[in-house]
Amino acid sequence: MIRTQAGLLRIAAAFFRDHMLGLYRWDRVKIDPPELRPAIPPGLSYRDRRSEMERREGKGKYLERERLAFGPWEILIYSAQERGPIGEVTLRNYDTAQEMVTGPLDPSTWGRIGEHIRLSHQRKAS
Repeated sequence: MIRTQAGLLRIAAAFFRDHMLGLYRWDRVKIDPPELRPAIPPGLSYRDRRSEMERREGKGKYLERERLAFGPWEILIYSAQERGPIGEVTLRNYDTAQEMVTGPLDPSTWGRIGEHIRLSHQRKAS
């Protein structure tokens, strides 16, 4: 069984191999450590606590999200467990956290992200 973190990182590595060739290298990408899921507050009533527990059913101790930082960019990848039905990927500016491209975790979204990064490099070069 493939862990979610490993699966998300494989998808990101394939993106770098297919779309970022010559611009950025996968071995220079900074990957953030896993982030703990927020705990259920202790002062909740029985019903509220039970509904919170049901909402978290099947989810692990850590958020199923990967955050990659490279150059002026940041990519957030969410699993299907976090942002259903198939997951989500977001390209943001690292400094301002402004979202540039957001979409489902599929090849067309990765293509739009690669195109956006390549176009911004071409604008800077000219």
